[in-house]
Amino acid sequence: MSGNKIIKSYAFFVNSFKTRNLAYYNAARNHARQIRNSVFNLPNDFNTDIEERVKIYVNWLVKQKTEENLNVNDTMRYLLFNDKQTIEERVYESL
Repeated sequence: MSGNKIIKSYAFFVNSFKTRNLAYYNAARNHARQIRNSVFNLPNDFNTDIEERVKIYVNWLVKQKTEENLNVNDTMRYLLFNDKQTIEERVYESL
């Protein structure tokens, strides 16, 4: 795959990861709903609708870092586009 196609593919992936798209995936919505408020540094009695909760979850998720100081974009870029290993090896290492 050429460098230009990789950049376009990655840009498409990142754009599809934005809140407005993630909000439509049931698994992400359910997960956002089930995470304790304390994980997001919110008061225990904090309540919001599901759309706002998903926004809070996405904002929290994109700020997370691995032990190697990689964010979610770095991790996904490695997982999707690193040609030095098989996809199986990359998935195993990413977990």
